[in-house]
Amino acid sequence: LAVRAGFFEIYRGKCFDLLNKKKKVEVMEDERGQQQMVGLHQLPLSSAEQLLDMLERTDRTTRATAQNAHSSRSHAILQLAVVEPASQSWQDEGQRCKLSLVDLAGSEWAAKAQSD
Repeated sequence: LAVRAGFFEIYRGKCFDLLNKKKKVEVMEDERGQQQMVGLHQLPLSSAEQLLDMLERTDRTTRATAQNAHSSRSHAILQLAVVEPASQSWQDEGQRCKLSLVDLAGSEWAAKAQSD
């Protein structure tokens, strides 16, 4: 089994890949009715340290407010997938499970924070 990570943000109603220079990612429904992130770059992971290094290299959208100098303006979603590598080169790998961790945008009260 292998672990793959994808990391994207939702900012102003659009999805951007935080592992691939904030390229736009499309959300589409597959033939089974499940939502898929088309164009989302996924990195193979072999350790927790590798995951932490990956997260430190990302550039999430932030803005200063009256309460916080670096308030997140986007929702961020980290997806960790456990996959079974394909036994033949022509086969697709099989996904066993996916865990999505969500960090919501800063929640300062707009009147107090003087944010957009």
